[in-house]
Amino acid sequence: MTPVKLETDVLVLGGGSGGLCAAMAAREAGARVVLAYKAGGNATAVAAGGYAVVLPGAADDSVDCLVADALRSGTELVDQPLLRRLAERSWPAIERVTEWGVEFYRNEDGSYRRFRSGGHSAPRSLRCASGRGSDSYGVLFRRAGAEGVTMLKNTLITQLLLKDGRVRGAAGMDGEGKPLMIAARTVVLATGGMAALYEHTTTAPGLTGEGYILALEAGCRLRDMEFIQFMPTTLAAPPGLKGKLVNDTLRGEGAYILNREGERFMERYDPVLKDVAARDILSAAIAREVAAGRGSPMGGVYVDARHIPEKALLQSFGACKALRAAGIDPSRDLIEVVPAAHFSCGGVIIDVDCHTDVPGLYAVGEVAGGIHGANRLGATALTENVVFGQIAGQLAAEEAKKTPAPAGLTWDAPERCTDCPPDPETEAMLTGSEKSIRHILWQYGGILRDAQGLTQGLVELGYLDRQLAELTTPNFVQQQEKRRLTQLVYLASLVLQAALRRTESRGCHTRTDFPDTDPEQGKSIILSLKD
Repeated sequence: MTPVKLETDVLVLGGGSGGLCAAMAAREAGARVVLAYKAGGNATAVAAGGYAVVLPGAADDSVDCLVADALRSGTELVDQPLLRRLAERSWPAIERVTEWGVEFYRNEDGSYRRFRSGGHSAPRSLRCASGRGSDSYGVLFRRAGAEGVTMLKNTLITQLLLKDGRVRGAAGMDGEGKPLMIAARTVVLATGGMAALYEHTTTAPGLTGEGYILALEAGCRLRDMEFIQFMPTTLAAPPGLKGKLVNDTLRGEGAYILNREGERFMERYDPVLKDVAARDILSAAIAREVAAGRGSPMGGVYVDARHIPEKALLQSFGACKALRAAGIDPSRDLIEVVPAAHFSCGGVIIDVDCHTDVPGLYAVGEVAGGIHGANRLGATALTENVVFGQIAGQLAAEEAKKTPAPAGLTWDAPERCTDCPPDPETEAMLTGSEKSIRHILWQYGGILRDAQGLTQGLVELGYLDRQLAELTTPNFVQQQEKRRLTQLVYLASLVLQAALRRTESRGCHTRTDFPDTDPEQGKSIILSLKD
């Protein structure tokens, strides 16, 4: 069947806040914009709604202070020009989203209410007034539609298209399961991270990391893929709320972390920041407490917020009302929490203008690497999306004006049979393969790692890859799903390979067989298609 063919100036892949901000910036610069996003949601829609920002005139904060905090958290692996651009443009970004209609908590005098997130030395996190990131996402999504951005929902992109050394579009499957080819003068990759490729995760199920492999196959390099950040405090119960965030800002308001024995154990792991330690330190500390037999019944620990004033409790903990409705009241009950995969610190190598290694391709948001190094500070992800989304969209539109429309673009796809019925056995294999990847990554590439486990994980992924290679089906939808899963096996293998190569503990990469940080390894592990 002949694919559906579209043409645009700027193609944005990814429907979270990074993609939406890029799309709006490109539209404001006069470009025609198509935004394609897959099923399964995005990180912004499930985020806690915190934006890290240096407010002008803050006596206790500065751009240099934010940079110093992020460098301490991310160690030597942070790309400092990227980080400084994030810090310097954080306030203009907040001004912009406020103009678009995003509302934040404010003090009685009308000033912004600042919260303290994990790893920050000063309170600099602004929170959406509802306490939910989904509200800011809704504002951005509606705004993008009003600006004239063409939205393609439930679109699975499985290949970036190149011609004459440039990315000139993308191909895959539309929301009805039909072949789709989109020609574009420039492409912005904003597909998010891969935390949903872990068995236990905080994020939307669609964040499985295909964008990393799309970029890699097109000729980009990846960096720091071993650094998967785990959110230390997600709800362990009740079942309907399992995995929901217990915000860093709740600890910033003074909540304690307790083990099964009621001990505030973080003093052993970070004597200075203690309960407001960075996420990597806290996650590893919880894993060690559990391994030592001091964990909670669900394999985690407890957050004690019983002493937090009601107003601060509600404003700093977005799931508070839902938890109360389920029968657990943080004002009188301990909150049982467990770590879960939350954020991918590594990704596609970019410069301060979001250019990748390949002409015509920009990358923004969690799919890009370098800004956070070995560990991300809380509340910086949404700020990053707004700051770099606007940069990428504007520059992609400007480049598109100078770039001829792609001519003769082709897609070397497999034989397409959209009328062939799906094979039930193949469908079961595809579904089971994704579950297997999640289990392997959690078991062997989780919070605590060692050479034996990482090696075993690679062996199991290799077996899974061979099984997928033997699958044959004429059905187009299953062909595309098979290609996607093959990409995800490759991605999981790259994460484990990088973790095996890094024979030290640094940031959110913790090797139990190499527990110390090695100064000689203070550099990024760079991966390319040949690895």
